[in-house]
Amino acid sequence: MPSRAHFLDQLRTLLIALVILHHAAITYAKESCCWFLQQHSAGPWLSALLKLMLSFNQSFFMGMFFLISGYFVPASLEKKGVRMFLMDRLRRLGIPLLVTWLVLSPLTKALAAVSKGTSLAEAIVQNLAPDQFKPESGVLWFVMALMLFSTGYVVWQQLSGYRFKRDPERPLPRTAVLAGLIALAASSSLVVASIAPLGEPIPATEVLNRLGLGYWAGNLSYLPPYITFFAIGCAAAQGRWLERISTRQAKTWGVVGLVSTTILVLISALQLNGEQVGIAWINGYRSTIYLLISPFIACGVIVWLLWWFRTHNIPYGTQLADASADTYGAYILHPPVLVTGALLLQSVSWPVPINLILLFLGGTIASFGVSHILRRLPISRGIL
Repeated sequence: MPSRAHFLDQLRTLLIALVILHHAAITYAKESCCWFLQQHSAGPWLSALLKLMLSFNQSFFMGMFFLISGYFVPASLEKKGVRMFLMDRLRRLGIPLLVTWLVLSPLTKALAAVSKGTSLAEAIVQNLAPDQFKPESGVLWFVMALMLFSTGYVVWQQLSGYRFKRDPERPLPRTAVLAGLIALAASSSLVVASIAPLGEPIPATEVLNRLGLGYWAGNLSYLPPYITFFAIGCAAAQGRWLERISTRQAKTWGVVGLVSTTILVLISALQLNGEQVGIAWINGYRSTIYLLISPFIACGVIVWLLWWFRTHNIPYGTQLADASADTYGAYILHPPVLVTGALLLQSVSWPVPINLILLFLGGTIASFGVSHILRRLPISRGIL
């Protein structure tokens, strides 16, 4: 693709900020999972609101990352060829993963241990000891999945003989077709959940942990929607579909997203007060309902956001687009930054909402700032 659409860069920046907010909220929300440092200090009502926000975020933001990532894969592969494309993926995705395994994850876990009274140096030594060390990908599970998906696209392209060629007149898929794909993704999630229930350990949990794939131990049922959105992104590249969404399509899917989100809010409210209103059984079906509606929330939110950001000039839009160059580094670096910020905020007795806002704002600024500095170093060229 000759140039990346301005509005897609804006969205990438805002999505990374949303990821940072997501993990800042997990730090304080009760009964939340899973993060390096969890203080669970929010009250019941704030926790309920934070958990609702977390569920809403989870429904769409990673799917949108996979969609946008897939959107640039076909043109990149066509331009670079198979060998150079795979080498570039290995360098840009593999090196940060290795650094995370050997440096960032042990450091982040050590920082979290400081909150329990362990010295930082002692915690680092313990985490790197041969009998204690195990690779942890942390937030880079996304990078590992993206490596796998990109390789899968290359294999498909080689077997099918498909050659990428830009066709800006290629019609967008009809709403019924897209709805069918989303319904298939939701159904596939339920099939996976019947084997590997959402949020519960599976027989291969220990193996996955040893391979640095601990994220997938309780989240395999999210995989079908992620694959679906990545594939849609790849398919959308030929006709620049993400840049041609009509107002009518945006409104249609916006309504779908709004209705699905309303169901999520109602389910969350009923789960909170189920016993009082005589429907405590709702707790047993929340995961099933969530897996069914979350792909529709995702599609509705994603389509609407793509249309809205393309058709509107937003304040500081140029700065947001420019900051997208630092998003990858900010994503990689934000775990130790957030844990450090949470440790610093432990020393003050401010209300949880204030701490959350400060952690989010400070964590976002620091993550993007450090990423910007590191990107200027010659060693980071072509990686961050």
